[in-house]
Amino acid sequence: MAIKDDQGNLHSEDNGRFVSKDGAEDKAARDDRLAKAIRIYSDDPEDDLKAEGLSPYAGKDNNGGNSSEPDTFISNSTPKEFRDTLASARESHSPDKQWRVDVHDESYYANCKRITTKGGSSVSIASDGDIVSVCRNLGDMMVRGQDLMRKAIENGGKKLDSFSYNHKFYCKCGFEPVSWCAFSRGNAPKGWDPARDKEEPVIFYRYTGKVTTETVEDFCKRVPESADYASAQKYRDKHMED
Repeated sequence: MAIKDDQGNLHSEDNGRFVSKDGAEDKAARDDRLAKAIRIYSDDPEDDLKAEGLSPYAGKDNNGGNSSEPDTFISNSTPKEFRDTLASARESHSPDKQWRVDVHDESYYANCKRITTKGGSSVSIASDGDIVSVCRNLGDMMVRGQDLMRKAIENGGKKLDSFSYNHKFYCKCGFEPVSWCAFSRGNAPKGWDPARDKEEPVIFYRYTGKVTTETVEDFCKRVPESADYASAQKYRDKHMED
């Protein structure tokens, strides 16, 4: 199929790519496709757009939003359905990332708000506002990790804990680090490989809505280490309203 661009130049369409007469992909069309893909898949679109040399406004629709509407959330899954969706989402990631995702027994999710997507992603919120089991299925083309977090916050999510690999992501989502504890080999998650993976500290966050830029290293220097997981959790919970 042949099309004309805004300048009246003739192009052909090849598997969704716009190519010029000599077969080279039109740069403007390529950049637009890339920007839209970044906005759908990336958890840090601003940085990724910059890294690709694209405008911070690239890939947005005429209303200033993302070209893809993430209206795919399902809020009535059973505990088993939620757990199965989460397990599949976890498996879509490489082994060096899977171990950071907790998959609990079905009974754990019985009293949680369970949110999944049509694309197979998941997030749940416990009765005390703790956000758990956040996992975007890599095959889910309609949501980003930030969309899952936004939905969790809308449903009462106000705190979480995570291994430090995810620190920058949660800070960008409006969560402030409050306390931390060192990695425990005795309680290492299933799939953690000492020959491959680092001993990441566990960071405890509260939701403030403000974006913080403090690095993990600076945070851990500024805030004293808690004795263990339970102590770090207790300290964070005590300072939720500070």
